[in-house]
Amino acid sequence: MSQKVKFSIAGCCALIVLVLGLGVTNGAGFIPAIDHAGIALIVHRSAWLNPIVIGITSIGNPPVIAVLSICLALLFAWRRKPAVVGFIAANMIGVNLANYIIKHIVLRPRPFVQDPHVHNLVAAGGWSFPSGHSAGSVLFFGTVIVCAGLLAKRRSTQTWLRVLCVLFILAIGCSRIYVQVHFPTDVLAGYACGTCGLMLNWAFFSKALGNEEHNSLQ
Repeated sequence: MSQKVKFSIAGCCALIVLVLGLGVTNGAGFIPAIDHAGIALIVHRSAWLNPIVIGITSIGNPPVIAVLSICLALLFAWRRKPAVVGFIAANMIGVNLANYIIKHIVLRPRPFVQDPHVHNLVAAGGWSFPSGHSAGSVLFFGTVIVCAGLLAKRRSTQTWLRVLCVLFILAIGCSRIYVQVHFPTDVLAGYACGTCGLMLNWAFFSKALGNEEHNSLQ
């Protein structure tokens, strides 16, 4: 992917976060329209599905993503790939910082705080917008997607690894809506925020990552 494309995607994602954030803070009509449609599509609970979704959403918990990121960084440190270690660190630090700042600007209460009739399946504190689980999953699993060539030699294995990561990203985001600790627009903003950070860091580390992948093939 060219640098121009990476910056273009980052810019579009930043614009999405801005538009959604302004929509939430100014009570724009398109925000509840998106939220109601997303909730109607995703929130269909059943006794057998609830524990599965709770398990999926727990994968995106910040401590879990942090441990997974540290393990991935240690793997690449052992393989002597310092650029990848820096890429992972920048992604994790960046998403936490951006998520904290945006949450404290928008100040959106969670669904079960706005409406006491909403039954959340898991505990959640702090502000709702954007979804930190969604942003964190994009950053971690997106890092795996970018570095798939360093994790597996066979093209088919790389492809399946990338597909699995995309499925995890989608599942974690949808799970946050299902357990009703986030609105759909929170999740969309989280995806956009995470993708923006991933593209910017990828652009910054692109040359170094390319050199390390090239060296690993020799």
